[in-house]
Amino acid sequence: MLENGHAEPGLERAYRVLAWRILAARGEGHGNSGLVARMAEAARGAETLEEYEAARDDVLGPILDGLESAENRDP
Repeated sequence: MLENGHAEPGLERAYRVLAWRILAARGEGHGNSGLVARMAEAARGAETLEEYEAARDDVLGPILDGLESAENRDP
């Protein structure tokens, strides 16, 4: 239902909260490094779903911008 856009808003929010809390539960010392560690740190530091999503966007923004740049596209 989520993938095809037919989910109710409550289900979508529950999915987003679950994803945030699972990531936050990944403790330090799990061998996380790089992006996963940064995302888990952002998740642990957030007090609300909205705060986590803003932090996630801050972490992923530069990465996504780089991937979408013209230099990284096939001719």
